[in-house]
Amino acid sequence: MTTLEPEITSMAAPIVAQLRQHFQQGVARSYEWRLAQLQAIVKLLDDKEEELMTALMADSGKAEFTAYAGDIVFVRGEAKHAMKQLKQWMKPRKTATPIYLQPGKSYVRPEPLGVILIIGAWNFPIHLTLGPLVGAIAAGNTVLIKPSEVSPKVAAFLTKYVPQYLHTDSVKVLEGGIEETTDILAQRFDKILYTGNSHVAKIVSAAAAKHLTPVTLELGGKNPTVVRADANLAVSAHRIIESKFANNAGQVCVAPDYLLVHDTIYEEFLLLLKQAVVDFFGDHPIDSNVWSRIINPSHVQRLKKMLVSGETFHGGDVIEEENYIGPTLLINCRDDDPVMLEEIFGPILPVFSYKNDREAIKRINQREHPLALYIYTEDRQAANNILDACNSGGSCINACTIQAGNHNLPFGGVGYSGSQAYHGQYSFDNMSHLRAVIDKSTKVDPAGNYPPFKEKEIALRKKITRWLLSGT
Repeated sequence: MTTLEPEITSMAAPIVAQLRQHFQQGVARSYEWRLAQLQAIVKLLDDKEEELMTALMADSGKAEFTAYAGDIVFVRGEAKHAMKQLKQWMKPRKTATPIYLQPGKSYVRPEPLGVILIIGAWNFPIHLTLGPLVGAIAAGNTVLIKPSEVSPKVAAFLTKYVPQYLHTDSVKVLEGGIEETTDILAQRFDKILYTGNSHVAKIVSAAAAKHLTPVTLELGGKNPTVVRADANLAVSAHRIIESKFANNAGQVCVAPDYLLVHDTIYEEFLLLLKQAVVDFFGDHPIDSNVWSRIINPSHVQRLKKMLVSGETFHGGDVIEEENYIGPTLLINCRDDDPVMLEEIFGPILPVFSYKNDREAIKRINQREHPLALYIYTEDRQAANNILDACNSGGSCINACTIQAGNHNLPFGGVGYSGSQAYHGQYSFDNMSHLRAVIDKSTKVDPAGNYPPFKEKEIALRKKITRWLLSGT
């Protein structure tokens, strides 16, 4: 007797079909519709702020201010910025028309792509779902959000409230783990935005390639921070420690991953770093109201394996039952130590010395392109020389991480740290098709534009064409 295999039904397929049908109806194209959806995002964040804060802190043990600023306020600001600029972004963008195409007008027409898939991450689960959603909606698309299963309470929050505030046929949320994500990736989208690690990014890219779907990848990497001898040492130490440790205990893709400190200031700077840790978080950081916990026990174990690297200059304390790892400074690490083999994504900071800029540049370029590169110096020419010699997604001079908070700057990686960029208008353009249009007048239509051409005219036409197209 033949046993029939049970039919496997896709949960994602009908959802994506509904999103595509709604997109094809053209409702999401209007300025009024887009503006209303952006306003709804702001209203959702305002109305449910307290409940969302509870979910964020319960999922991750994130400090209250980190959750508020990094998730809620950032997305609110991104939406408000888009609301203010939306009409301008949607306008056709005039461009020059060369003489050989006259009379006519040339312009770029931003148009929606279609159905967008946003796959969020656990470290900032609102920032990395509703943040890209702002750009997708502003561009006139319909959207499927796949929140991280590692943040289940935030995922449940999105599943509950997104349909209550946003257009239910235009924005959908689908929860789940590997099986559900595999089902989602089997569908055809017009753009995928994924935030996470390079291993999963390859899976996402391979699935997208089957449909020739373009992908924006926001990944990470080992972000180097160079501290030159001429840097303002006290300010540099404060800014590095705050950006590395105060922001979600280092669980941030743009956090400094390792320091390269000029050998003439190395010992002095180590002491300043240690003092900054104590000044900001006290002798017992576990009691600090700005210290976040590690997301879950598996990540605590992952980070514990890195603590065997080099020597502990400060910190290194672990309380597993509270998912706590204290701010840790490591010295005398080697490039093949566990802490240097992958992105740290936690409150551990290896500090190396270097002799000159050439050595620092060589060490940076021995690794894959990072998401961020930070340089502390009072010499802007030296900073620009390092920027010229090293690739990275973004950079700061005399600061860390703040480039990601500017709505007017593109945010994204290069190479192994990601592809393409978003935030602000860059999100709008990322999730639009920029259609090229030339509008030709019919009032002037010389007969000489059309064949046949006399043999003796060919040489003259070649000279004229060369001059018109290349100027010489």
